This record gives sequence, C-alpha cells and structure tokens, in this order.
Amino acid sequence: MTNSDKPNRATVLVADDIAANRNLLRETLEPHGCEVLLVDNGDTALKIAKRALPDLVLLDNQHAGARRLPDLPAAWIT
Repeated sequence: MTNSDKPNRATVLVADDIAANRNLLRETLEPHGCEVLLVDNGDTALKIAKRALPDLVLLDNQHAGARRLPDLPAAWIT
C-alpha cells in the first residue's frame, strides 16, 4: 500500500514503552480522524513503518531501533 492508496485519513505510528502514553496519544488523535498504530518498542516501529508507511511517527526518544526509520516525518518524544 502506498500513501496514495490510503483514504483521506492520516496514519500515525506511536511507539512508546509506556502503555498510558500510547493510549493518551490514541485517545487524542482518533477523534481528529487519524488512524493510530500503537507499538511498544523501536524494532517493531521500524517493521510497521516500512509496511504501513505512516504519515507521521511519534516515538519515545529511548527507542534506539526506531532511529533507523525510513524517510518518514517523525517527532521524538522525550
């Protein structure tokens, strides 16, 4: 699936090892029409990002594996 195949809905990948943080971001973004993908580690974030091609990646600064993300817009959460 490419970004052009997606419906007019932003996909946001959230990677954080703290479940409460992931849930807060999901609860904040979904009402705005975003599809939210949740993962708890950087290696999984990398695998999902390569497959899903999210429009934005929000990740915990501690996820070393996620630093290898493909060329995608990303925001580091500290």
